[in-house]
Amino acid sequence: MNLCKRLLFLIVLVYTSNVLFSQDLVISVDKKGKIGFSTPDGQEVIAPKYSTAEPFVNGLSKVSINGMYGFIDVNGNEVLPLEYSAIHPFKHGVAIVEKKDKKGLINSDYKVIAEPIYNSVGKIGESDYIWLNLNGKKMKGSPVLYGGKRGIINKEGKVIVPVEKCSLRVYSDNKNIPIYINDTMDIPVKCDYFAYMSTSKSTGLEVIDKEGKVLLPENSYSFISAPSNGRIVFRHYGKNSIKQGFYDLNTGKEYVLFSYEGKVKNKTVVWGID
Repeated sequence: MNLCKRLLFLIVLVYTSNVLFSQDLVISVDKKGKIGFSTPDGQEVIAPKYSTAEPFVNGLSKVSINGMYGFIDVNGNEVLPLEYSAIHPFKHGVAIVEKKDKKGLINSDYKVIAEPIYNSVGKIGESDYIWLNLNGKKMKGSPVLYGGKRGIINKEGKVIVPVEKCSLRVYSDNKNIPIYINDTMDIPVKCDYFAYMSTSKSTGLEVIDKEGKVLLPENSYSFISAPSNGRIVFRHYGKNSIKQGFYDLNTGKEYVLFSYEGKVKNKTVVWGID
């Protein structure tokens, strides 16, 4: 057995031993009401100092001291520091954590992938992407936030769209109609492109792919469709003009198929270029 295989074997052996050992640990409570862990025959393993504790699962236990939560291993070591006011259940490999009424994210390795500084975190689904809102405010009688800055990260913590945009759209399964993401929605699994504006004064959208590559610079066009066949179909409204056509991703050139100069009374333009 070579060195790499030996190390892998030892890691698996230690992990398996810890998991099996954790299954034998039971919650114990001392005379002061503090919680620890012992073996079934009463031998203390982790000293009672916690306010709450959950049974070990896969070698880890969620515990708290004075309302601050974290995770410990079978030796009592903090795998996730006890510094969160709430830790929500894991969904699709990610969990929301809270600190001082702000939200963040941890992954299944109990690593922080988004610091708890956000007003809202989008619903966690099967998609690799999660929506974040910074400094948004609640609408009266609605769960939806308004204002603030928006962005997207993936489940590894990589920033796809920096959390500094005022509007955010995703395009799913090559459909032309964008989905306007808010904190009540999860991002679709079939999502290949993102479009956004930096400020309310922006005159057009920036479009990127799911790897973060810019396909269309910001302030180019007012309305766009999802890229298809190497093209982004666009409409753009100026103060006294309208133009419609497509932007070729391969050449980086625009092709205007309809244009109008003059006072704009009605912004209805034929839509449906293939």
